[in-house]
Amino acid sequence: MKTSNKILLALFILPFVLATLVGFTFYSVQNSGKFITEEQYNKESKLTNIVPAFTGIDLLGYKGNHVTISKSDSFAVVTDEWNKGKISYEVKDNILILTSASKDEYIPVTIFCPSVSSITTDSAGVNIGDVLRNATINAKAESDITLNSNADSLALNIERNGNVNLGANTIRELQVNLSNGAQLDASEAIVMSFSNVALADSATVKFGGKTMKAFLQQESKPQQ
Repeated sequence: MKTSNKILLALFILPFVLATLVGFTFYSVQNSGKFITEEQYNKESKLTNIVPAFTGIDLLGYKGNHVTISKSDSFAVVTDEWNKGKISYEVKDNILILTSASKDEYIPVTIFCPSVSSITTDSAGVNIGDVLRNATINAKAESDITLNSNADSLALNIERNGNVNLGANTIRELQVNLSNGAQLDASEAIVMSFSNVALADSATVKFGGKTMKAFLQQESKPQQ
């Protein structure tokens, strides 16, 4: 074989050899425990705490900035491994009570449950998954709540500077009580009916067309 042909053959084979070596090295490092895949990271960095069943969530003592409430057949509180000991929790009278040790540190938490009938929060961001059917949400001062759940009936009590976004969901019946400075964004939601509406002078609401029609129908009813 000519020298030039040998060189061409070597150049052709070289990429395959390099790919094999890289793959072998990746496999060896991964299995030696020196390399952490995304799947391993998500599994190994999370601390899952199974808790007794509950129907309500109390976040008044939780100042860790963000809570995600996700639908599951089981009841659990999940935190990052490195935040172990920075929050405490207990279930009392069917209410999950979550408390953070620090008022300023960012400590994200995920709560798993089949459904909830009440959520109370103060100065925390809360993302609510598909866990609402007939529920009451109490959003104290500075709370920021986003819904990703439909509901048959929902009662909202929003205090000063509290904010609730109903998302692109359907609420069959909505009861609203907004204090001064409270905000309700239902611009993408469909609210089919209102059972009661109480708005302070400086409260802010955003309604889409269908929701506005339901609101005006409620307002046009004779007062009892």
